[in-house]
Amino acid sequence: MNIFNGNRFMTAALWMALAAAPGLVSCSDWTTPESLPIHEVTLEDDAELQNRYFQSLRDYKQSEHMVTIVKYDNITGTPATQADRVYAIPDSVDYVILTAPDNLSETVISEMAGCREDKGTLFLHEVSYDDILLEHEAYLEEWEEARAEMQADAAEDVPEEAEPVSFADFLQEKVSAALSLTGKYGYDGLNVYYGGVFPESLGDDARKELEANQKIFFDAVTGWIATNQDKIFLFEGKPVNVTYDHAFLQGCRYFIVDSREAATEPEFGVDVNMAYDATADAFLSDRIILGVTMPSMTDTADGTGYFTDAEGNEVNAPTGASRWLMKSVSSYTRCGLCISRAKNDYYNQTSAYGVIRDAISYMNPSPLN
Repeated sequence: MNIFNGNRFMTAALWMALAAAPGLVSCSDWTTPESLPIHEVTLEDDAELQNRYFQSLRDYKQSEHMVTIVKYDNITGTPATQADRVYAIPDSVDYVILTAPDNLSETVISEMAGCREDKGTLFLHEVSYDDILLEHEAYLEEWEEARAEMQADAAEDVPEEAEPVSFADFLQEKVSAALSLTGKYGYDGLNVYYGGVFPESLGDDARKELEANQKIFFDAVTGWIATNQDKIFLFEGKPVNVTYDHAFLQGCRYFIVDSREAATEPEFGVDVNMAYDATADAFLSDRIILGVTMPSMTDTADGTGYFTDAEGNEVNAPTGASRWLMKSVSSYTRCGLCISRAKNDYYNQTSAYGVIRDAISYMNPSPLN
């Protein structure tokens, strides 16, 4: 962590020191250039300065400011590069949601503790209804393939009564396992994601099944909330698709509006207004976080992560979102930004995490950023 932006500060300081020194040599003695070693000052060189910096950082995170949440595609094993280190995430990030929250190595756990103690950065894990649904769909495909292979290899057909695990049972098991990670790794909180489908588009039977599955999912979540009063609870997704009683949302610290598909300012507004209208009864208008994403580094067909600003320029979505967030609005409170695929920004051509740092600095002009 450099406390200066470059060597120019150190060069100026060196010249000032030379000018003030007694017994300086005459001008004629400067005719032969000589390379002088310049030591770039870092926080690690000065323990007191480092302590003051970390204290200022923690104070900043306790103050009123625009919040930054990142979703970090962590590795669970020992980090091999700086990009894999959670400690390298920008200091001013408030919350980190790990996308691989289980089976963490001691190194990852240690770095999480260091970020928490030094920088006041808090770590959350996620439980996603949509991800569990995708997992079950993949499981059914594997089950059907395995059944077909057994039938092809067996002398007799596989008994017809053999059935795959239902989604309801699968959901119960997966959500229970996901919620147990809070205590296992000492996470500071939980992000609950629910996108789902619009209930009004379903027939009666399909809607009843959806409501039963939502009850399994959100009963487990509300149980977690009741037994983890000292933990942070975030909600992300599309509450318009939630038929479960919205009352549980009142306990969330922030509501992340999923706007990863948006590419213009009007689309941001539509996403937020839809979410606000759906949850006005749960008093979420004072805790809105806009959820965007960095562009994909692997899927060329994935057009998310880009944004067209008012001048028609294409920029990264976090950049465009940070500018939009600072514009005044009266119907709800814009509290900050959640950035998915944050790790992709480490490979920014300008500087590591350049887009995220720029967004933080724009929302919170501060020497710390």
